[in-house]
Amino acid sequence: MEMTVRLVGSATLVDGRLDVRVQPALVDRHHPLAAVEGPFNAVMLQGDAIREITLEGPGAGGLETASAIVADMISVIGTTGTGFLQNDACWRTLERLPRGDLRSPFYFRVEVADEPGVLAHIAERLAAHDVSIARLVQQQGDGGATLHVVTHEARAGAIEETLRDIAALP
Repeated sequence: MEMTVRLVGSATLVDGRLDVRVQPALVDRHHPLAAVEGPFNAVMLQGDAIREITLEGPGAGGLETASAIVADMISVIGTTGTGFLQNDACWRTLERLPRGDLRSPFYFRVEVADEPGVLAHIAERLAAHDVSIARLVQQQGDGGATLHVVTHEARAGAIEETLRDIAALP
């Protein structure tokens, strides 16, 4: 599967709680977000009723950025307390999803000594945090190796804990 890296901002509702983040993400080259390059931005909306809608247009640069900032300011000033969005659901308060609870597949890369048992130690740390490997590619180097790991869906917190444990290995 061919992938590209995109900086993705997301807001996800999980069991009535909100998770908001911005992070690099691997995107399949056939996905609409993969084609967004240069000064263009895209917004993708997903929901039960609309399925998936992608809007794309200029978003980075002098006039585009200035226009977006002015529009945001007018929106905030014009809708606080008396505007047409006053009773809109966007103003409700949602409980935040605790850090580390969002489930997703993850990618990480680790450089290791090319010795017997090293991969087993990493697999033990993954298993200890209930993280399963979906794909593993090993590249040989000078006396070492680089492991490229894609996991099955796992809790973000479990991945962070696993990576701390792996970093502590000799």
